[in-house]
Amino acid sequence: MKQIFAIAMAILAIAFSAAAQTPADKKIEVELLRIQREMIDPSWRGDKSAFERYTADTYIETDFNGAVTTRARILDNFLTPPPSMKPTLEIQDVQVHVYGDTAVMSSRGNYRAEANGQKITNSFRTADVWRRCDGRWQLIASHDSQIPPERVMIFRSMDGREIKAKKIK
Repeated sequence: MKQIFAIAMAILAIAFSAAAQTPADKKIEVELLRIQREMIDPSWRGDKSAFERYTADTYIETDFNGAVTTRARILDNFLTPPPSMKPTLEIQDVQVHVYGDTAVMSSRGNYRAEANGQKITNSFRTADVWRRCDGRWQLIASHDSQIPPERVMIFRSMDGREIKAKKIK
């Protein structure tokens, strides 16, 4: 029995070490995060040059509502938030998987801003597909899914008294 357990543990250790990110993959993750930041930060000021530089001509984006948009349409409708909004985007839970000259990056974004005294928050997941062409990374596709705000369900007794609150995930 101990032998079977030892063999199973060895197989699991090999499987987990094979799935771990290599130093080269980590370097690519850092580079892609730098490029992503380079695309986002100037866009708050209406500068779309980094977006133009780092997206492929054939880039497509699937947004929160399932609509598919092209690079050309995004550039034509490029919006600049007013400076009073002070938008921020925190990127977290980043995972990058590299397949030769292609990388898939999954992340969570937390957008915050303020408009007319009202706080705006939006959490979402993004899956980006990057391609390395002539030594440069280009974003070729993105898919965004909105994360619904945390909700609480309240259970009440027959006479209307609150008896239990439960978070809904």
